[in-house]
Amino acid sequence: MKTTNPVQRALWKLGLAAHPRAHLVEREPSGALLATVTTTAPVQMKQPFALDQSYYDPTKYEDVTPLPVLVYARASYGAGYKDTMFVTHINGWRSRGVPVTAYHFFLYDESVRGQVDIFKAQIASAGGVSVLSYPVVLDIEGSLPAGVTAQQACDRLWGWIDAVNRELGVGVWIYSSANYLNYLRVGGKLPNWATYPDAITGAVRRYAIAGYPTDPNSFATMPAGYWPIGLSETSQKWLWQYTARLYVTGIQGAQDGNQELAHVPPSAAPVPPPTTEPAPTSGIRMQVLTATLSIRSGPGTSYPIVGTLNNSAIITAMDVSGNDAWVKIENGWVAVRVAPTTYLKKV
Repeated sequence: MKTTNPVQRALWKLGLAAHPRAHLVEREPSGALLATVTTTAPVQMKQPFALDQSYYDPTKYEDVTPLPVLVYARASYGAGYKDTMFVTHINGWRSRGVPVTAYHFFLYDESVRGQVDIFKAQIASAGGVSVLSYPVVLDIEGSLPAGVTAQQACDRLWGWIDAVNRELGVGVWIYSSANYLNYLRVGGKLPNWATYPDAITGAVRRYAIAGYPTDPNSFATMPAGYWPIGLSETSQKWLWQYTARLYVTGIQGAQDGNQELAHVPPSAAPVPPPTTEPAPTSGIRMQVLTATLSIRSGPGTSYPIVGTLNNSAIITAMDVSGNDAWVKIENGWVAVRVAPTTYLKKV
């Protein structure tokens, strides 16, 4: 994926600076740690060929050859940046008959609600979810900011996924790398949402995984060592991003080259709307569905437990948080749902 710093990326394209994502360090299949992510030899395109695009990729869509099998275009970054080329990319690729979808670059230290809203606004500006041929993509990169724990990061990511599922009615897939996902492990395990079925598609979540060999030309497809531990290789693979130096006729500058690892037929129609409970609002009465439900001091599983509710107990929501995944009651906060369990329903 692309950095939002235009100066840094421009200098890199001129050969005057390191690649903006040079911190993406992966391992060769032998386990040897790489010191660099680039190669001096021209990178060969791997088929089936897919692209991710953003503001930094001026494209003459009518001149592109060969055509990618799919494109995922950046819609937004954090809570305050709208990619100004998003609609152009969506329309340009659709004019060539190329299936498209959208991605959002997540920032752990910015408002989750703000990140949902800016992404929704961008999807609306492109014509709504009906123009998308795949689930949308959440871009998870980087180490955790100071003061943000792995559990808090997982809760915030789930807040975005859950809100987009419910409010846009689309599935959510993930772009990341083995290294980046390691930051999200709690007790050595990935969060439930990483491996459980998507609430909208009903199928397990698929992944685009970045891993840059020293020489991408040495591998016909993704080396096994790049696949994150804990994800299914048989049902969750989608794309391998193997280089940031792929050149494509009709597109200005180097591209992030992606290879389709598992073909998922595109759909021209939007996925059906979610059947989960609607978002709660202040004053709505709700009933506990599980045997017990923990009351916490704040809206998230990282907050301490201060009490419990029994099955069938009735509560009144006083406030909401975490994209409506948590509600405030008189003596604390309780979860409406934490993947894959729903704890409360409206009454």
